[in-house]
Amino acid sequence: MVDDPTAPEVQRQKVKTILENTSLKEDDTWYLLPYKWWIQWKNYVHYDDDDTNMQNPAHPGPINNADLLEGETRLKNDLIDGSDYYMVPASAWNFLLNRYSGGPEIQRKVIKVGNGNQLQLEVYLLTLHVYKKTGQSMVSRTDVISFMVSKAATVKYLKNKLSQHLSLAPHNCRLWGEIDGQMRLLTETESLEDARLVDENAVVLESRQANNVSFADGPPQFRPENDNGIHASTSTTAADVRDLSGPVHGYATRSSYNNPYAASAAGTSTMGSYYSGASSNNTGGLEKGVCGLSNLGNTCFMNSALQCLSNTQALTQYFLADRHRGELNTTNPLGMQGKIAEHYGDLIHKVWSGKFSSVSPTDFKWQLGKFAPQFSGYRQHDSQELLAFLLDGLHEDLNRVTVKPYVEAKDYDGREDPIIAAESWNNHLLRNQSIIVDTFMGQLKSTLVCPDCGKVSITFDPFMYLSLPLPMAQERSVPIILCNTVTGEMPVKYAVNVSKRAKIGEMRQALAVISGMKAEEIILTDVCFGKVYSFLDDTQAVSVIRPNDITVGFCVGPRAEGSTLLQVTQRRPERNSYSKSTNYSTFGMPFLVTLPPGGTNVDVYRKIWTVVKRLVSPQNGQSMDVDAGEAGDNYPDTFPFQVRHLDRSSIRCGKCNSYSCPGCPVDPDDALFNKMRDSAVSLDWHAIAPGERVFDEQLQKETITHPSAKGDDSSSGLSVRSCLELFLTKEKLSPDDAWYCPQCKVFREATKKFDLWAMPPVLVIHLKRFQYNRWSRDKIDAFVDFPVTSLDLSEYVMSPEDKANPPIYDLFAVSNHSGGLGGGHYTAVAKNSIDSEWYSFNDSSAYGTSDTYARTLFFALY
Repeated sequence: MVDDPTAPEVQRQKVKTILENTSLKEDDTWYLLPYKWWIQWKNYVHYDDDDTNMQNPAHPGPINNADLLEGETRLKNDLIDGSDYYMVPASAWNFLLNRYSGGPEIQRKVIKVGNGNQLQLEVYLLTLHVYKKTGQSMVSRTDVISFMVSKAATVKYLKNKLSQHLSLAPHNCRLWGEIDGQMRLLTETESLEDARLVDENAVVLESRQANNVSFADGPPQFRPENDNGIHASTSTTAADVRDLSGPVHGYATRSSYNNPYAASAAGTSTMGSYYSGASSNNTGGLEKGVCGLSNLGNTCFMNSALQCLSNTQALTQYFLADRHRGELNTTNPLGMQGKIAEHYGDLIHKVWSGKFSSVSPTDFKWQLGKFAPQFSGYRQHDSQELLAFLLDGLHEDLNRVTVKPYVEAKDYDGREDPIIAAESWNNHLLRNQSIIVDTFMGQLKSTLVCPDCGKVSITFDPFMYLSLPLPMAQERSVPIILCNTVTGEMPVKYAVNVSKRAKIGEMRQALAVISGMKAEEIILTDVCFGKVYSFLDDTQAVSVIRPNDITVGFCVGPRAEGSTLLQVTQRRPERNSYSKSTNYSTFGMPFLVTLPPGGTNVDVYRKIWTVVKRLVSPQNGQSMDVDAGEAGDNYPDTFPFQVRHLDRSSIRCGKCNSYSCPGCPVDPDDALFNKMRDSAVSLDWHAIAPGERVFDEQLQKETITHPSAKGDDSSSGLSVRSCLELFLTKEKLSPDDAWYCPQCKVFREATKKFDLWAMPPVLVIHLKRFQYNRWSRDKIDAFVDFPVTSLDLSEYVMSPEDKANPPIYDLFAVSNHSGGLGGGHYTAVAKNSIDSEWYSFNDSSAYGTSDTYARTLFFALY
């Protein structure tokens, strides 16, 4: 008997086998899947062993990658692997696509990065803005074409592709790149990464008229676009960015799949700040150090960390005095040949020159990616992750110890703590001496106790920062919007408190209690981009709901046997100025209604009208609140919308299954409603005039806030002290972290306790706001009280020297993270050492502020 290839267990085994036997190989192609779809599919096929208790998990439906894109091919910014998308090899993609259909396909190549030739999937490609120069003419910044290409592609490859696109002979062309404000002729054998081109870089393709004609002397010059000499800013929409297809890079392509309902709005990216290494001169009287850093493409995490370090007075004075040049350790095998320290120093000189309102850290970013491949692309990272690497890198590049002696650690042997601590610190200084050690390093006491034999092990270890956990309650508050589609009343926003280990069914019961609705009449969904993305199954864990998810419940009334649950998606017509055709874009809140057994097309219109009539604007001074029972046979004329068949993914017709069909219309007659497989329709609003709508746009967004959703966690009681006390609490090691007891000669789940022994001059405190589980990466947004002045840690410190001179700290810099993991953004707030004023740093913007830190504090410097 041949196994059914569509059976969930066959799919599970097939994909598991592919993933377990596929590793990264250079130039291989991998594909992106929406992470939510991937999780739904895993549930459907019982991919994980502990998922087998889920009863009748929902079918995942077609693959819909459109929500990952801006325009036709460009990925949205700040997407995170394992949270927004999942990568699978080509064989797995083809297998899944053949069974579930959908698209568009988003393929990416495996490339080598960094000095170590490490393999990496290049998710984000370079977007380059290309200008054409012919002969002796100057270059206009308004005449630009944007392309996406891999950073692993060579300059020659790029030149040939651009020449082909512009119908030019490649041997009559050469490429220039604008790097740190200077035009540089690019070497054709270099990769784009080695040529130091970054995302949103300006590139000039210079051409000559014929073989015997020389190229112009000197680099290309841009034509001034306005009287004051400052470059005009050019913006490019995602739809304007074109692909440079070819085997050398993983370009985003669309298959024959066509999504007529994809939103037409595309984000823009401003090019102005990338045209020079330093922007306009400081004519506004800004203080030294009040200087923004250009975002080079998802580099806000780097900018935030750099601004915090830049405002560390002792470190910045060291670099401004050029003391680092005499201490560069270029032979340290643990360092980066002195390059990171050298280029960081160059950046600090620019930032503190007082000449610029913002600078572009392209040179530093290139060096960073060269020695740390994990930072070489344009993916978002944690600012603390960058800070930790940079502190360690600066230390090794500036280590005054050029020959490190071998140091043997001695056992505790019952000796007194001050003796062991001094011995450990002196041993550390024999191998490590730098400005970073002088400024940032303290000492922790670590105590391990074997639970079996009582063996005690005490060590004293250096630290450069404290990563503190947040003491959190065992409950979680989940925001839910509840829509009563029986009465059509305005949606109500609730906050439901449930255990973090609760199931969706328990959350639905809790929602029913506070709303007064019947639990069996409530259906919970995950809504994304105006569509019902998935139905939440009672057996699923509450942890599948991520912080940024929009959870919507629909009270659909009692459902008799034979009734139909109808999914309705709102759309509006948008005229295509080029093809003169009409497309439909999804918007607003989708909803669910119950159609009784034997329901007709007229019943469909009446059910929908009940829900949306409150949204309709008066037209020509007359109310649109028409009773469906009095409308006769003129439903299409009476109601300001057309109902069409859709599938539940809202990307193709639910009747004829065509992607190009906007949806076969549902005729408003007494015929039985033709229930399709997915039982979904669109509500297509009519346009009464160009730019005008028959519905009230504001009412689409309004909700009533229930008292449960008005809570304020700013008084949660969390403080830096409570976080520190949790960090210092004794804990039992897990089996995975078991300690090898030298007395028992086996691994033991020992107890472990940290204590603060000696504190550094500058204290870095990092809050562990990100939590991870098998479903998602979550962020803890709880407010933590951080004192701005006089943080006294003397009660926690054990060193006699520190007790005699209490460590009391004043806050001077903060890295903030706002938003969720899928679209978060890093900024910084810091106190200037010259004028003692606080300034906010948001990429290239720098301005005075009265707010010293935000509720989203990620790490702080004291």
